[in-house]
Amino acid sequence: MDINHQIANLRRKRGITQEELATALGVTNQAVSKWESGQCCPDIQLLPPLASYFHVSVDDLLGLDTPRQDTEPGAADSDLPPSDPVSAMIRIISEASVAESDGRVLDAALAMHAALFYKRQSAVPTTGSAVEAVLGGQWGYSAISEPNMTTVMRGQSVFYSRNTALDLDRNRIHTISLLLRTLGKENNLTALSALYELTVHAEDAYVSLSDISEKCAMTQESLMACFDGELFPYICERNGSYRIRGEAMAILPVLSILCY
Repeated sequence: MDINHQIANLRRKRGITQEELATALGVTNQAVSKWESGQCCPDIQLLPPLASYFHVSVDDLLGLDTPRQDTEPGAADSDLPPSDPVSAMIRIISEASVAESDGRVLDAALAMHAALFYKRQSAVPTTGSAVEAVLGGQWGYSAISEPNMTTVMRGQSVFYSRNTALDLDRNRIHTISLLLRTLGKENNLTALSALYELTVHAEDAYVSLSDISEKCAMTQESLMACFDGELFPYICERNGSYRIRGEAMAILPVLSILCY
């Protein structure tokens, strides 16, 4: 059984809706719907919390049946040989703390881009030197565009896309157009950037208008005009304090990668 059917079955057994699962994981209802319909799979970082939520292992979630007969009696799970690199990465992440897993996922993504980039060059340095360069922060901008995949990296930010799954129907094109029109205005982008920097450190951090104003050198009146205006769909407000909605937190990092 693949992960899409596993998620649907586990959710039904628990007696919860797609919306309740989405809320628990901090994703959109549409994301859960696409997982269960097989249109896409959860991000690798979501596998450990997803498995934990349903009280199963990551291997169970993926439908893997890891053979154990070749291991010595008493061998720990972490000592078992992984069946492939992806399974190995999932196991490392699932056994790490949240803070450690974040760092390991990012390091792996950065290193993979560097290795792929140099593999496509005529003068290829060693993979080790490429990885050292990116992990040491000695990287500018690079992009790889192939029929099946696009990946872009700038400094310590990296983006991957499976091109065969690109979904740009008329509704999405309209939504993207509105977003770009909104963020094309300097005040909107300045306000959103300041709010991002002040709240990205914690999942439930809210900040006051005065703190945002001090951060970006905009008046509180100008900030309110942005937050109550075109930025309203992307902002959460609580008792006069603000943060970016969870589903919108990825907008600024993705846009920053494109500034080559």
